[in-house]
Amino acid sequence: MVPLVQTVLASLDLIGICKDGFLSPERKLIMGNYQERGIVFNSEQEKFVTRRMVVKIGSSTITGNTESLDVNFMENIARQVSLLFHSGVEVMIVTSGAVASGKKGLDGEDNTTVSIYGQTILITNWHEVLKKNGVKDVGHLLLTDNHLVDGIGDILSDALRCGVLVINGQDAVNELSKSKICKDNDQLAEFLAKSINADTLLLLTDKDGVLDENQKTIEVIDSNTKIGTLHESKEVYSGGIDSKIQVAIGFAGKAVIANGRTEDIILKVAQGKKERNFSRTI
Repeated sequence: MVPLVQTVLASLDLIGICKDGFLSPERKLIMGNYQERGIVFNSEQEKFVTRRMVVKIGSSTITGNTESLDVNFMENIARQVSLLFHSGVEVMIVTSGAVASGKKGLDGEDNTTVSIYGQTILITNWHEVLKKNGVKDVGHLLLTDNHLVDGIGDILSDALRCGVLVINGQDAVNELSKSKICKDNDQLAEFLAKSINADTLLLLTDKDGVLDENQKTIEVIDSNTKIGTLHESKEVYSGGIDSKIQVAIGFAGKAVIANGRTEDIILKVAQGKKERNFSRTI
């Protein structure tokens, strides 16, 4: 019988976390995080069908519908992203949460001011949780519509080879300039996913995907689906579900709207597994 530790190491070697039987500090950290949760790597977990993914996280999701960041949730996302990154999957995170991050201590200020101070807190937290989970290099960009020029996809694609990118719209400037894309992170995520030729766009929300008027999950939409049916469910949601649906429909690759608090949802989508969610396929 093969000892458990050898089985784990052999499996880790297949996904690039272990090299020649030795673990780097970053890779040892990843393995330790999973072992603490009772997870043993196996061949099934290594079969990621996704090679390049954009993960968008909305304000209500990253805060857990509270008035501040849910750092435990962010760390859970970072754990999943780290495994993908060390398995050769390129991941870009498009994150909301600047306003929520800045509200503590700035009560009474307008959202523009709050977002300026909150942006630093938001990105610092992302950097810390990703680094804690073994991602050494974390890139960050604040974007306005003026930045969405020809060639940005090439720049971002090159950067993705080095680490994980965390991107947000520049809230203060986008509000002032009345940006059409960057003021809505769903649309920004779609634009960036197209620009870098991502095969998967995952829109994380605080609901179990998209529900119809009977509270049933709409699992898949294709060319035979009647789009009008989707709009009947909009009363169930607040915070831009219509935008998410339109983005999912408009993206040419695999687009999924799912509950960000579903266990290992990012890994499951990367593996091509079906969960309670809304997805668009060609």
